[in-house]
Amino acid sequence: HILPKVIRELKKNDAAIELRIESGDTPRTVELLRSNKVDLALGIAPENSNGLELRPIFRDELMFVFSVSHPWSDGRPITRDEIRAQQFIIYQRASVTAEMIDEHFRQLDIVPSVAMEVDSIGAITELLKLNLGVSVLAPWTVEQELTRKTLKMRPLGAKPLRRQWSAISLATRRM
Repeated sequence: HILPKVIRELKKNDAAIELRIESGDTPRTVELLRSNKVDLALGIAPENSNGLELRPIFRDELMFVFSVSHPWSDGRPITRDEIRAQQFIIYQRASVTAEMIDEHFRQLDIVPSVAMEVDSIGAITELLKLNLGVSVLAPWTVEQELTRKTLKMRPLGAKPLRRQWSAISLATRRM
């Protein structure tokens, strides 16, 4: 979602720049940084940033996302019991985002029922459109579906769950 525009800007500034793009969750990209396999990572700011330089880029908010035919579409308040009863479709359980979501629900004394773990936001989106469960995602990841009104979103509750995205590099490497 983000990289095409970044690449376009990089190419405008230096047409000869060589880019190799690796995808992965923040722990994997930090590992690639520390092993000198990549120079820069874009990800959620890690808790342990020893030896890393973090340049904040943007913040987002994680929200419930579901089919327009889901009962939550009516806008009435969502109860804890309703959250517990949902079949959640989650993105990689080992991801930083999954850990943040787990901690958020733990603080609310809620243990969501996980129906599926999927490593593709596109696949999660298609499963949600078929009303096979609910998920927790950032609005920008499903922007087209929200615009087309095939999916809806609701806040997780009174306390928002936000992530800080950063450009991450080794503190010892000049960019």
